[in-house]
Amino acid sequence: MGYQHAEYLLGLIFMHISQLWYPAWIPAEPTNKLYSAFDQAGVTSAWRFVGYWLQPIAGLPNNIKASVYVAPDGRRALVLAMNLNWEDITTELRVADWVAVGLTERTQATTLYHRLPAQFHDGVLQSVTIAAKNFRLYLVGQQAELVNQDY
Repeated sequence: MGYQHAEYLLGLIFMHISQLWYPAWIPAEPTNKLYSAFDQAGVTSAWRFVGYWLQPIAGLPNNIKASVYVAPDGRRALVLAMNLNWEDITTELRVADWVAVGLTERTQATTLYHRLPAQFHDGVLQSVTIAAKNFRLYLVGQQAELVNQDY
């Protein structure tokens, strides 16, 4: 069973910069983990949102979308990549122009939601595996360390 339905809804909500104030119709655990990941990265209302429809992501297969939340200093960004397909997929996540998105530093990456290793080389997240109808959240930047390691 698991949390797949909840994660699908959470991915849709946050790739469109919407809010979920209380998870009334889904389990609280995935919602709490996602909000904790945003908190750990230091996300505030000052971060700029760049929706998947506003910025080019190069080399993604059909039905893979990625929205980006960029820190005001341009040194960190959250990349929420969503798999809208009915099957799991492994791919590269290559932003066509990080500078246009607003990220000036991109030397490392950390996976924040689901805790899987992140392979990052030359500005490309490599071997990204995203389950069907699910998402992954990555912290990219020069200082991809977390604000709070308790999660």
